[in-house]
Amino acid sequence: RDAAGNFVANAAGTWSLTNKTGGVADANLAAAGDNKSAVMTGVLIGAANISIASTGLINTPSGTITVIAGPANKLAITTQPSSPTQTGVMFAQQPVIQLQDLAGNIVNQAGTQIIVSVTTGAGTLGGTLTATTDASGVASFTDLMITGAAGDRTLQFASTGLTGTTSGIVSITLTPVPLTVSIQTQVDVFVNGQSTGSV
Repeated sequence: RDAAGNFVANAAGTWSLTNKTGGVADANLAAAGDNKSAVMTGVLIGAANISIASTGLINTPSGTITVIAGPANKLAITTQPSSPTQTGVMFAQQPVIQLQDLAGNIVNQAGTQIIVSVTTGAGTLGGTLTATTDASGVASFTDLMITGAAGDRTLQFASTGLTGTTSGIVSITLTPVPLTVSIQTQVDVFVNGQSTGSV
């Protein structure tokens, strides 16, 4: 606007984002080559106002532009299964999975079923092999364990229509075998000063 408050068409100036929140950053604003317009390109959840500074003109910021999450696109592990862990013993730390959109924003969506399987290494995966997301898009497994020979495994988490994810290495160790110690004591027996043998 000019000093009288009138709109000025095709004014060029320096564009910026103000009142930024969340994942919105200055780099998310792309000005046109002639600096007469700009586009906000951010994909992470947050908000901002677009402003322009131009000599002789009054800056009137835009309304608040809000970036929200897109549809669920992929799975992400927010809590890895514990490692190392003994064969046949439930993981002390159970895996937790979060729904995300293409940009990695959290997607709050209930009712998505996630299934887990062993993707590398042999052995049997026990426990409840499916978990369903809650209203925050979080699915928590509760009783997973791997039974098999010692060695490294990874777990694959999958859901129909979504990009899956793979855990870090889970090192399986064997259950310690209790050590049995047998102590024998030899006693020499003497009768009237004569040895009668050992017991």
